[in-house]
Amino acid sequence: MIISKKKGAGFSLVELMVAMLISLILIGAAAATWLTSKKTYTLQEDLGRIQENARFALEFIKYDIRMAGYYGCANDASSVKFTATDVSALGMEGANDTDEANIRTGTDTITLRYIDPDGPNLETSMTSRNAAIDITEDNTIKEGDLVAIADCKSTDIFKVTNDPDGGDLEHTASGNSSTNLSKPYVLDPKDPVIVRAYNAVRYSIRSDDDGGAALMRNDEVLVEGIEDMQILYGEVTDNNSLPQSYVTAASDTNWSSIRSVRISLLSSSIREYGLEEDTRDDYVKIGATSFPNERRRRRAFTTTIQARNL
Repeated sequence: MIISKKKGAGFSLVELMVAMLISLILIGAAAATWLTSKKTYTLQEDLGRIQENARFALEFIKYDIRMAGYYGCANDASSVKFTATDVSALGMEGANDTDEANIRTGTDTITLRYIDPDGPNLETSMTSRNAAIDITEDNTIKEGDLVAIADCKSTDIFKVTNDPDGGDLEHTASGNSSTNLSKPYVLDPKDPVIVRAYNAVRYSIRSDDDGGAALMRNDEVLVEGIEDMQILYGEVTDNNSLPQSYVTAASDTNWSSIRSVRISLLSSSIREYGLEEDTRDDYVKIGATSFPNERRRRRAFTTTIQARNL
């Protein structure tokens, strides 16, 4: 049998080197494409998370600002009688901030107070100003809560001093400056009497242990990665219903003339990336907040919210 030497020969060294070179080029191109795609994906993921966090935070703030000052259908702060004496648990004087020292320097805080739009109604008329308040048994009101009772003429805010499992709310001298409300509330088909929880919500920016920051709602973390919050208040200076100027809380502000609130948030990526540090300090043009030179992506978001309950 005759065997061809040509068919039995292998690749030459030159051919192997050329094949390896081509393979390395193809592998390098594939690796470069993968790294570019990963970098683009990481960038888009971080920017998406930054936007999502800011929108989530602003939705919460918008709701509370629009509810601020709501005291029932009377909607008149001058008609409110406040008898509760222990208000620290709801941030009425900022006393709920047990970690005050960690509020980031230069950032603003805001406290918003209102009664819940949902809750029980008065079941039977009160016989006197210090009578217990009869409500439905199926409610979330607990002993020690601040509660408002309101009709379309007045509002009383008091501390519940009993366990209201039976449906009656008591307002004794333990926790209240007076056992008497401004009046005995009576049932009226044209004027329902509501009994609702009274809220005080404070937003602030706190530093965390990892060098970042978070938006706090009272003492709970609402959104991570929010590094700055600056607030301006739209003030009406004449008979026009639209604000003529936006001022800070430190200004000589006429609070009864505030018609809107402008919130600016600086949202950053949770993780650091790359080697280049972000040294910008002009994301938010108001305030004097300084940011650490970190390898984080940052974006500023601003919205103006109408104050509905004047």
